Amino acid sequence: MIRISQTARRYGSVLYDLAWEKKSEDAILQDMETLTKLVISNKELNQVFRNPLITSEETQNIVKELAHSLKLNKLTRTFLCILATQKRLAEIKGIYAAYKYELNKIRSEMTATVSSPHKLTNSHLKRLSKILKKKTGHTVEIEEKVVPSLLGGLVVRMGSYMIDASVQTKLNKLKQNLERIA
Repeated sequence: MIRISQTARRYGSVLYDLAWEKKSEDAILQDMETLTKLVISNKELNQVFRNPLITSEETQNIVKELAHSLKLNKLTRTFLCILATQKRLAEIKGIYAAYKYELNKIRSEMTATVSSPHKLTNSHLKRLSKILKKKTGHTVEIEEKVVPSLLGGLVVRMGSYMIDASVQTKLNKLKQNLERIA
């Protein structure tokens, strides 16, 4: 789960408002997701976005080239240039998360991060999504994380809620109970 700074929240909220005005919420979501994945996977780009020694003008040129090659929406391109000018490109992951949060809030959707020791099948994910929808009353999008140290079971995080049904946690509780008895 990503921590979202106040700055990222403000920019994400503004981006959502602009996307809503242009009726391009989904296109902007796709652009921001593509860009965020690229920044996460490309260490050099991540360093460029974080480097205070690179001028705003240089960063804008890089962003324009990147936006053109990724065929990003005009609104996304303009927004990225503003971020480059304001030296806020390092906040891109948080801005994406904040934008997605705003969009999900309006659509009555939630995102759950599900950690398991192995990749879940599509039928398991659909079943889990239905169960979570029943519990929350919201449509739930699942972001899956593979964490081999869990051994078995699941850990589900939605906002401030966490359901820990992992084998690792059950073993830890058993160990604590045995230590308390001994």
